[in-house]
Amino acid sequence: MLDIYITESNTEAYKQIKNLCFNYLMKKNYDSEIYTYSYESVTISAALFMLEFNNETEALSRKIRNTNSRNYIVVLLENYNELKRAVTPGISPSGFLIKPYKQTDVEAVLEEIYSDYIRCNSDSQKLGMFVFKQKAKEYSIPFEKIILFESRNKKVIVRTEIQEFEFYDTLESVMTNVPDCFMKIHKSFIVNLLRIISADYGAMTVEFDDGSVAYMSRTYKSELKERLNKRSES
Repeated sequence: MLDIYITESNTEAYKQIKNLCFNYLMKKNYDSEIYTYSYESVTISAALFMLEFNNETEALSRKIRNTNSRNYIVVLLENYNELKRAVTPGISPSGFLIKPYKQTDVEAVLEEIYSDYIRCNSDSQKLGMFVFKQKAKEYSIPFEKIILFESRNKKVIVRTEIQEFEFYDTLESVMTNVPDCFMKIHKSFIVNLLRIISADYGAMTVEFDDGSVAYMSRTYKSELKERLNKRSES
């Protein structure tokens, strides 16, 4: 989910905006983190940046946009008089918040941004892409390229023919974000049924078109056999 990075030089104002954001995330049950943002590091992808308005805001906004065009920027203003100066093509903010920060205002801005972010991710999945985050950077892999997902050491490994990526998640969560051609066949594996070329129900294994093998469990054996038979008949 979208993490939040805040720049606010006033300590009390920083605590206030951080707490208001935290309340919203808890209310929505979003798995997001809140960080203090440093002007020196613009390496974070697909995040929400809350930037204190000053002479450096426009240049920083450009750097953030160049890092990832999907980043969101909310400008933190001292008063309404700063609003006109903050509305520039260089900043192109997704929203504004004016001190003193109010929970209703913060929630309204965050709701609009998170709804847009979720909608964009949903659109990516409709276009046939699996989206995940690794070390604060987002990746997208076409579903047809994915052979399997494996649960290992509290992480999920997504494997294609040529590479592997690992990220923190659960197979249960992954199953809610993949199309019907994916099936859980073992407590540790979700597989792409379209990539299976054979199934050995004695050895309890499946072989994929790249030559790799995964184990199935007896729990999923009957369902797997039925789905593979339906595929071969169609």
